[in-house]
Amino acid sequence: MNATQQSRLRPQPAEVAQLIRPVRWRVRAAIALTALSCACTTAGLLAVAGLADALLVTSAAPWGWLVGIALGLIGGVALRILADVLTHQADADLAHGIRHRLADALERAPFSWFQDHPAGGIRTVVADDVTKMHHLVAHSYTDLTAAIAAPGFAAAAIAVIDVRLLLVLAVPVVAAVFLGRRMSAVNAEKMPGYGAAAGALGIEITEFLDTVPLLRSFGRAGALTTRLRRADTRFVDYFLSWAKPLIQPETLQAQLVSPVTLLAIVIGSGTAFVAAGWTSPLALIPVALLGLSVSQPLTAIADNSRSLQMARGSAKAIQDILDTPGEQARGTEPFPPVADITLDDVSYERDGTPILDRITLRIAQGAQVAIVGPSGAGKTTLARIIVGLITPSSGSVHIGDVPLSAIDRDARRSAIGYLGQHSHLLRASVAENITLTSDPDPERIAAALRAASAEEFVQALPRAAETIAGEEHTFSGGQQQRLAIARVAYLPPRVLVLDEPTARVDVETEHDVQRGLASLLAAAPGTTTVVVSHRLETIADADSIIVLDSGSIVQQGAHEQLLAQTGLYRRLWNAQLMRPEDPTEGEQ
Repeated sequence: MNATQQSRLRPQPAEVAQLIRPVRWRVRAAIALTALSCACTTAGLLAVAGLADALLVTSAAPWGWLVGIALGLIGGVALRILADVLTHQADADLAHGIRHRLADALERAPFSWFQDHPAGGIRTVVADDVTKMHHLVAHSYTDLTAAIAAPGFAAAAIAVIDVRLLLVLAVPVVAAVFLGRRMSAVNAEKMPGYGAAAGALGIEITEFLDTVPLLRSFGRAGALTTRLRRADTRFVDYFLSWAKPLIQPETLQAQLVSPVTLLAIVIGSGTAFVAAGWTSPLALIPVALLGLSVSQPLTAIADNSRSLQMARGSAKAIQDILDTPGEQARGTEPFPPVADITLDDVSYERDGTPILDRITLRIAQGAQVAIVGPSGAGKTTLARIIVGLITPSSGSVHIGDVPLSAIDRDARRSAIGYLGQHSHLLRASVAENITLTSDPDPERIAAALRAASAEEFVQALPRAAETIAGEEHTFSGGQQQRLAIARVAYLPPRVLVLDEPTARVDVETEHDVQRGLASLLAAAPGTTTVVVSHRLETIADADSIIVLDSGSIVQQGAHEQLLAQTGLYRRLWNAQLMRPEDPTEGEQ
């Protein structure tokens, strides 16, 4: 069970209260209005008894009773409508506020947090769980209030009329409440597992949508489809194992407080009481009406018990993201004028597993340095530490003579460009995708496109840089990477870190991306460049090549120097060129 799924443990009331705090006064006002609505409805129904007495017994003027009935019933409906309007407005404002708060929390969350929380689980929280809060805020509180207030007022009124009829009516209501408590306990027990199954399914759906085009090109989409079907089957099986045992008690509970059941009890027991001389026939009219008035509130609680548990589970998942600790205190130092990079005894581990072990190196300003090594050597982790996406477990990183963590975050992001294996375009204009702002500079955009060798295909678009990505045009993988290069060029960067930007593209696209990178480097002389690559022929001209293996630096030097040595770099080079291994390999 991953961290996102674990966040759906049984919520505590304080967590739900904390989440809805911004709208709590409107919710409380709606609760008060709902209770007052139930009181008015009860008064209106009692007035029916007075009307019956006036018409059938005393022959008194009925108009006062008619006014009382109208004021009570219409007032009750109007107050409940006002309560529902308040809760729905509160729900809309709360959902809007929660999404903004989630965006802020995700923006300040450290990069390592996202490594432990798959994108599918996060999307489920931001989209589905926020939507599920609608039931909690818009319906649950007022429904619960009505389920308590309506029977309470009705019971008080019936007790005044004939307490014996109240005792008879209490039997099915108490039985329904008993069943409801048992089902609520089952729902609370099952909710964490349901959230975990739903989260796992969301992760599989996201991975399927993200990777199915690539896997289809290799004829391997079937494996991913099988995983998705298994996750869906686990979700459905878990839900059915939860729901099936509750079908009978839920049905029984609903029938116990249904209008037909309550009316039958009033008529049957009332007729017996009248025959025995215990009560008057006119007393049965308000008792029947009051009995029917409690059916809908009690049935609503029975129908919404599971939805309420789901909403509470969603509240817990949302609150866990909101409580995510942000990055360490933001630095205040400007970016140093000399952009050399120094790593001193840097180590990094994740979940107790060492990834990097005591890395010490210096990269001079303006140098072009490559990081190579076998899969799992720690290349990407080292690149992300240099960028500042990951904080090392121990050791220090300096830019010039200033610790990386002490540099102002905005200044650091403006001076350090990072281009990874995946490039993402927003559903926005090309210009906004390059600048990541709503106020782009056209001259700088044009220069960035030229630097990325992307000007030609952008100018050929219907609205050039104003074309909306994903709506007006769908960009190829190579075009997306070149727009990502243009995004870096727009800064322009003092330090450029390239983490295998051509690892997931075909040969033709790789050529286009490499042309864009070469153009970018030519347009920004003096930029300190760090390139992570598994294709050694692309970094042979680097000033220095760092060879990683199992998280440690095992070799460092220029291409020709490393080839002259008997070591890992030469083995990797020969393997890529499919040359036979040197018989002296392994002597050093």
